[in-house]
Amino acid sequence: MTNYLSATLLVLVTARVIGGSPDGWSSGRVLLIAGAILVPQWLVSTLWLRRYRQGPLEWLWRWATWARRPPLRRTPSGAKLRPLLP
Repeated sequence: MTNYLSATLLVLVTARVIGGSPDGWSSGRVLLIAGAILVPQWLVSTLWLRRYRQGPLEWLWRWATWARRPPLRRTPSGAKLRPLLP
């Protein structure tokens, strides 16, 4: 969810900066913009998920829907995991 929403926001910002609508962009431009968004997202997500269980928006979504704060950080190797559901 975090990557999807941030990519959408970045495409909208890019469209505003370079002008025009994404519908009118050439295939090459779409691929260039997609790569410029997806590669950094992949790198940041990989680093993030080494430390945390899920993305920040996914965590907020679970907190809101479960009506309690779920654990965010990963536990050290070998540590006993707390169950997410009661």
